[in-house]
Amino acid sequence: MSRALRFLFAPLMAACPADAPIPASGDDTNDEPEGSSTIMSAPTSADDPTGSSTSATSTGEHTSTGTTDAAFDPPVPMCGNGYLEADEECDDGNTSDGDGCTAACLIPCGLEREYIELAPSAQSIISGARVLGAADGGVVVVGELQEITLDMEGVADKGPVKVLVIAYDAEGNKRWEQRIGPGDADLEVGGGAIDASGDVFIAGAVEGSDGSDVYVGKLAGDDGEAVWSSTHDGMLADSDDVPRGLAVAPDGDVVVSAQVYDVAQDSDVWLRKIKGSTGAAVWTTTWSGEMDNGYSIDRGHDVAVDDDGNVFALAIEYVNYKRLETTLLKFGPNGGEPLWTATPLADGSDHSHEPSGLTVDAAGDVVFSVSRYGAAPTFWMYKYASNGDLVWEMDRGDFETGGEDWTMGGISRASDGDLLVAGYFLNEDPQGDASWVETWLARLAPDGTRHCQVSVRGVSDDLIPPSLYAYDVAGGAGDVALVTGQVQANTEVSLWTAVFRPL
Repeated sequence: MSRALRFLFAPLMAACPADAPIPASGDDTNDEPEGSSTIMSAPTSADDPTGSSTSATSTGEHTSTGTTDAAFDPPVPMCGNGYLEADEECDDGNTSDGDGCTAACLIPCGLEREYIELAPSAQSIISGARVLGAADGGVVVVGELQEITLDMEGVADKGPVKVLVIAYDAEGNKRWEQRIGPGDADLEVGGGAIDASGDVFIAGAVEGSDGSDVYVGKLAGDDGEAVWSSTHDGMLADSDDVPRGLAVAPDGDVVVSAQVYDVAQDSDVWLRKIKGSTGAAVWTTTWSGEMDNGYSIDRGHDVAVDDDGNVFALAIEYVNYKRLETTLLKFGPNGGEPLWTATPLADGSDHSHEPSGLTVDAAGDVVFSVSRYGAAPTFWMYKYASNGDLVWEMDRGDFETGGEDWTMGGISRASDGDLLVAGYFLNEDPQGDASWVETWLARLAPDGTRHCQVSVRGVSDDLIPPSLYAYDVAGGAGDVALVTGQVQANTEVSLWTAVFRPL
C-alpha cells in the first residue's frame, strides 16, 4: 500500500430506538439486540491527491450516482421518502426522531468525521491511547510512537518509544504536536487528562537507570510546550514502576495511579495527588492485597475523581498465581485508607481479569468495566452508587450484534451525562477466507438503557478492509463522542481518531 493512501471509513450503523433497553443480564449470547438494524452507507472520503500531508479529515459527506441523460430530470432528493439518496445515511420513510433514523436522515450517534495520522515510515509503530475533549470543542490525542527504518540491507533501526500528543481545534485542524521522551530512552504512555483551561497532563513509564519510573508531565494547552514534569522511582532497585491511570480533580490538581515496587515480590497500587500548577506532590497513598506464598503483585490502573474530590481507582489484585481480580477502590479527597472496595467477579474460580474502563458522574456514582483477554475475550460492566451499593450490571452479550471476539476499549461520559462505551470486534467474509476488525460505539442512559449503537468498518482500495481498533473513548463539547485507536492495513499502522455525533 502506498504511504500516500488515505483510508476511507464506511459506517455500518446498527441503529436502535431511543427507548430500546439493554437487559442487565448475565447471558453470554450472540443474539442481536431487539430493535436494532444494520445499514450500509456510502464511504466518506479522506483522500489526499498530493500525498503530502500526514493527517486527514473526513467530513462525513456521502456520495450518490444518477443518470446524466439530458432528457430526464432525476427527482430531487428528499429526506423521508424511503429512498437512500444524496448524503443521507438512512431513510425510513418519515421525518421523525427517536426511531433509529433522525429527521435529517442521519443515524443517531453516527460517525461525523475522523483524523488519520500516518506513521513516519511503513515500519514505524503509532497508536492512540487516550482521547480528551477540550472545553472549546478541540480534541487532544495522547498516544505512542516508535520510529523504525530499514537500512540498505533491510536491518531495522528502532528509535526510542515516545509519547505522542496531538491537539486539534474544533474544526479538525491540527493545533500542535509534541513527541515527548528523554533522548534515546523509552517513555511509554500510561495516561492522559485535560483540565478546564485546555492544559494537558500525561503519564508514562520512563526508562531509568534501574528499570522504569513513574513520569507525569504538564503541557500548555495553547502550544503543547512543557510546563513541568516529575518522576517517582520505587525503593526496590531494578524494578519497573508503571503508571496506568491519570485524572484531573475539581481543584485542578491531578491524580496518578501506578504499580510501584518498594520491596521484592510485592508491588502496590500507588496513588499520588500532584499540584496541577507546579507538579509538587500533595499526598501519596498505597494499597496492597493479601500476601500469598510471599507474593503480592498488585497494580494500579484507571483512576477517576468525582466532584467532591473522592478518588476511584481500579486495581489488578493478585490473589495467587492463578487468580487476578479487578477491584474497585474508593478513597476520600485526602487519600488514606479506602472508604470501600468492590470485587464483583471474585467467585473463587481461577481467572485473570483486568480493568478496561472507569468513569464517575456528578453524584459520585461510578461505572467500570472488567475484561478477560486471550482466546475467548469477554467483558462485564458494573455501576455502583457512591455508597458502594451495586446498581446494575451488563456484559458482552448486551452489546454483541455480530462477528466475534468483542472487546472493551473504554468507558466515559458525554457532556449530557450519557455513558459512552466503545471497543472492537472481529468480522469476516461469509466464506471465512479473510477477517478484519471493526470498531463499535454505544451510547447509554445512566440507567443502562441504550440510546443507540453503531459499528464502523475501515475501507481502502484493498479487497480486505483495514482493521480498526478503538482503545479509548471520551466525551467532547456539544455531547459528541470521541474515539481513538489504531488502523492496521496489511503491515502498516496509523493513528485513528473519530468524532461521533450526539443523538
